[in-house]
Amino acid sequence: MRKDMVNTVIEKTRQIIESFWNKEVEPLDDFLSDEVIYIGPFSGQFVHGKKETLDLLKGTRDELTSCELRNEEFYPIVNENHTCVVCGRYISMSNKNNKELFYQGQRVTVIWVLTKDKELKITHIHLSSGNKYYNGNKEFPQGLSKLAYNYLQDQIYANKNNDLIHVKDDKKQIRLISLGDIEYAMALGHDTVIYMNNENIHAKITWKNFLELLDNRFIQVHRSYVIQKSCVKLIGKKFLEMQSGDKIPVPAKNMKSVFYTLTQKKEKGQ
Repeated sequence: MRKDMVNTVIEKTRQIIESFWNKEVEPLDDFLSDEVIYIGPFSGQFVHGKKETLDLLKGTRDELTSCELRNEEFYPIVNENHTCVVCGRYISMSNKNNKELFYQGQRVTVIWVLTKDKELKITHIHLSSGNKYYNGNKEFPQGLSKLAYNYLQDQIYANKNNDLIHVKDDKKQIRLISLGDIEYAMALGHDTVIYMNNENIHAKITWKNFLELLDNRFIQVHRSYVIQKSCVKLIGKKFLEMQSGDKIPVPAKNMKSVFYTLTQKKEKGQ
């Protein structure tokens, strides 16, 4: 497929997955081929045919928790002739109005074909993660405990009632930092350099531990860089320009997902 067509199927994949987690199966109707094969995460969820796939999804959507997508990444792993295979990963997080706690990593594979009539059709969908949640349960199962903790942290930070983190600087002083003041950060050996509105701090904290202090206002765009999304002024071909004028490198393989994350945020006015 042409590059513009590949970009289209990536965006259509994202839109379809977003609709699925909002319990909207109907958008799939326009894209499923008559011979589509759907594989879901649970026993018995292997069906062949458009009607059978739609019936299965409609029959199980009431079991879903309405979710929004976070940290979406979609890539065309195969693009040959009239076929494009899109693989993606993301986190589905229950909407704030839900009384159900759900925060889980998901995987998806979608195969698109361009028909002789120049129509884009889906011949295969594979959802490899399920929808399991706990309502009113005081204990989280071990497999979800870390994700559940991250979900709660997101909610705390979203309320901006706990915006402070503390790190030790290179003079062994404890520094209190508001996350809202961080423009970006960079890994430096075993340490982290934090760039803020009015100063830079050489923090004696590992990159991994520092990333765990951040919330969903931040996105890691490079192995050694994380930025606050609201501080991006310009999206270049291979870099992001921050409000300070600093330019952050972005590998070509990451630029597509970074672009979607940044522009989606702006479209939704978050």
